[in-house]
Amino acid sequence: MKKITVIGNTTWGFSLSYLISKKVENISILTRSREEKDLLNQTRIHPNLSEKMKLPIEVNIKSNIKKTIEESDTLIIAVPSNTLPENLSKIREFVTPEKYIISATKGISVNGKRMSEVISNHLNNLSTNNIGVLSGPNLASEISEGKPTVSIIAFNDINTSNNFRNAFSSDKFRIYSRADVIGTELGGAFKNIIAIGAGIIDGLELGTNAKSAFVTRGLHEITKLGVKLGADKTTFSGLSGMGDLMTSCFGNSSRNWKLGVALSQGLSVEEFSDQSKITLEGIQTTLEAEKLCKKYQVSMPITETTAKILKKEISINSAIKKLMTRELSEEVINN
Repeated sequence: MKKITVIGNTTWGFSLSYLISKKVENISILTRSREEKDLLNQTRIHPNLSEKMKLPIEVNIKSNIKKTIEESDTLIIAVPSNTLPENLSKIREFVTPEKYIISATKGISVNGKRMSEVISNHLNNLSTNNIGVLSGPNLASEISEGKPTVSIIAFNDINTSNNFRNAFSSDKFRIYSRADVIGTELGGAFKNIIAIGAGIIDGLELGTNAKSAFVTRGLHEITKLGVKLGADKTTFSGLSGMGDLMTSCFGNSSRNWKLGVALSQGLSVEEFSDQSKITLEGIQTTLEAEKLCKKYQVSMPITETTAKILKKEISINSAIKKLMTRELSEEVINN
């Protein structure tokens, strides 16, 4: 891993470039255009992050797709999930079989696929052993303030995970390794479903009791579906599961939590999207998770109810009543 390129000058892509540059000497960030490259070269800061985080001069800022991809041995993809196929189509012809791809994108595609599956489908000359994921409780806004952060990196082969863990970790960026790509990825995607509900609870001021119970039952749900999809259940108790879930539900920086607050105050999804101008991965993820739980016959009342709220099939007050008056049962923890 001599030459690393981060694809996407998103807040997360920018933050990753900054963090990894502390350990990796040859790192580049690939921008969307020459204009974006020139501006970033001039300022070395991201307009949506703290100016405290300034890219070191050693980070190369590039816009030439062909040359940049061909010169890199590892690509870290940090673009919004809805733009992933488009970005992959731009780099596909330059990606050779020996390269490694790390997905730092969280979400589920419109056909229910994980981001690493989307990558594998588009870059079909790559072995799945060369495609990994990086996920965890990582808010770019906090990273830009100089605060430490921790992530999980996962490849099918734990030795590959360990190699990247060792190469990227620093005093501000601690990484743990796993060999569960599926679970690491699903934890980072599905937590956005629960974050929407947590935002609704906070917006309605329903209290800590309700929110803690909701998040706990939410984790139970996403773990059940994750295991059904091939994940290791213990992954959901770790950083990419519970850790990311807590960050998204108990802070006030999560975009999907903010959506939940907005919904509780009477705004529609469309109104909030228009006002905020931010990418909301949780909407599509919730709708796709609802399809998956029906397909695999997994009981997920929180997910299904959240999907109905997003589709305007049920009011928030009715949804709360429906969840609270479900058939009573023993508490069953994922075994």
